[in-house]
Amino acid sequence: MKYLYCLFLVSITACSTSGNHSTPYPSGKSHECRNFAASLLNMNRQATAAKKAETPRRNEEIEQVISCHHVHIYRIYEKSMLKKARLAGKVTFAFSINKNGTVTYLRVDSTNIKDGDFLADLSAYLKTLQFNSASHDGVYRYPIEFMP
Repeated sequence: MKYLYCLFLVSITACSTSGNHSTPYPSGKSHECRNFAASLLNMNRQATAAKKAETPRRNEEIEQVISCHHVHIYRIYEKSMLKKARLAGKVTFAFSINKNGTVTYLRVDSTNIKDGDFLADLSAYLKTLQFNSASHDGVYRYPIEFMP
C-alpha cells in the first residue's frame, strides 16, 4: 500500500511539474495522468478489499455474536435450573464456521456440567447462530460459565 501511495504521489508530481505551470497537468497529457492516477487508486482499493476478505474471524467477532444472544442462552439455562436448582459450571464449545458464517459443526469440548439435556439444548441453539462472512472456514473454541 505504501508503494502504491508513493507511486501515486510521484505520478501526480511528475504530471504537475512538467509542461505548462498554469495547469496541474502537462498540455495534452491531462487525460493520461488522470487515467494513470485513477488506475492506481483502483488498484489500491482492490488490494485493500482483497486483504480485508482474507482476514479470518477474530475472537472478538465470535464473542460479539454470542453475547448478542445471551438472553436466549440464559433462558435455556434458567429453564434447566427449574429441574436442577444447583446447576452451575463451565462449558467450552468447539465449533466450525463456514465462509458464509453458518455453524457447520459444534461439540462440547470440555465441561463440568453434568446435565446432558441442558447441554443438548444449548448446543442445538448455538448451531443456529449466524456469523459474518469470511474468506475461509474456521474452527473456534468458546467458553461459557453459568452461575446461579
